[in-house]
Amino acid sequence: MRLKISKSKNASSLYVIKDINVKGKRTTKIVEKLGTVDELKKKLD
Repeated sequence: MRLKISKSKNASSLYVIKDINVKGKRTTKIVEKLGTVDELKKKLD
């Protein structure tokens, strides 16, 4: 599992994703959306 940061014009969102193999091809699956960077700063500060 790894952490992915998805950036848009207004915010950066954090996702926990998992790499899986399906018939020999690698793909990713979102395990959990953690929220935006601003939301996490407020929650963890």
